[in-house]
Amino acid sequence: MEARVQFRDYLNDRLRSLSQSLKSSEWEFISARVEPWEAEREIKLLEQGQVCRRLYFLSEGLLRYGVLTNGVDRTNYFTRPGQIFTGSQSFASQQPSPEFIETILPSCGLRISYAHVQELYAELPVWNRLILDVLRQVNGDIQELMQAGKAEGPEQRYRRMLVEEPDLVREVPIKILAGYL
Repeated sequence: MEARVQFRDYLNDRLRSLSQSLKSSEWEFISARVEPWEAEREIKLLEQGQVCRRLYFLSEGLLRYGVLTNGVDRTNYFTRPGQIFTGSQSFASQQPSPEFIETILPSCGLRISYAHVQELYAELPVWNRLILDVLRQVNGDIQELMQAGKAEGPEQRYRRMLVEEPDLVREVPIKILAGYL
């Protein structure tokens, strides 16, 4: 399915969960501000220490968020197709990012510049509600990951991944998986 269609469907699904819908004029306004992107595997879409200037939608592929501290590469979490992603702290503040975002598999989707996102906030109230909903979900997901990380050891997390996320175990290189566990 084409990335724009996937993105429109994603937006409509999110809005339906809020008892809202996306008008065709709103979609046209959004669509005019997105551009396609693609990257091979192991490409950094955001370098640690770089300012994040784009909001992305992942249509195909697999990404990881990570940090490099004292030469140790740690993966914090993964992003799968059908999700919006960005270096949220950096994007919101326009300050250097504490994390990097890297493709694990060849990946593609759509992206929106910081300036265009600000335009969407100013012109489309529905965009504000949508992004607030996405942020709530992401925050909840991160909280769950943090709790699981505190409650489980690496072996327990790996066993849980085998059951709940076997595709990650198959697709993610063992070096990256080790840095996640």
